[in-house]
Amino acid sequence: MTAPIWITGLIAFLASARLKPYRALGWSYLVSYAVFFALHGKNYYLAPIYPMLLAAGAVMIETAFSRPRLTWMKPAVVALLLIGGAFLAPVVVPIFPRDRFIAYMQHLPFKLAVMEHAHARAVLPQWYADQFGWNEIVAETALA
Repeated sequence: MTAPIWITGLIAFLASARLKPYRALGWSYLVSYAVFFALHGKNYYLAPIYPMLLAAGAVMIETAFSRPRLTWMKPAVVALLLIGGAFLAPVVVPIFPRDRFIAYMQHLPFKLAVMEHAHARAVLPQWYADQFGWNEIVAETALA
């Protein structure tokens, strides 16, 4: 949902005269992406670089939407991000019980990746499955 914003930020870092002093930030993303891609890095390794791209993209988009005919788009973009975030929140935050999350996954327009090779046939993604069982472990530890 935020790809148009951070891609705008990347393009702004690389091409905007306004952000020319920060051009190295755009290149740092491209070089980091190329290295992680070539070395088969995990998809979340680049996560720390996106806030700067989002900030630059938000500044450029806000500037573009400041024109009188386009001011209505600011609340529309915010609403779109909030609705999309609410729809996709269960993907990254374990807010549903296990059975409901499994049903939710089946209605997603994409398939969630299973991260551990040993659990390729698991129903839940590994990062989600790891959220369960802690109460039982704590109870057994307290008993011991």
